[in-house]
Amino acid sequence: MNCPVCDNDECELISEEIVDGKDNSSENGCCDALCTGICGLNSGNSETKTVRYWYCEECGSKFKE
Repeated sequence: MNCPVCDNDECELISEEIVDGKDNSSENGCCDALCTGICGLNSGNSETKTVRYWYCEECGSKFKE
């Protein structure tokens, strides 16, 4: 893949996982446990998304295909 900014052909495909959603800290887990039983300790409503983009080694730009 060539960089659209500098036309360098040494670009790297990067995959990042981003977690969105409810905070699943121990304090929230304990509060949930009191309200919903012991299963509440693991009740985080988080969603993981994978974001993929190209990174240019030469100029540092990030771009999608």
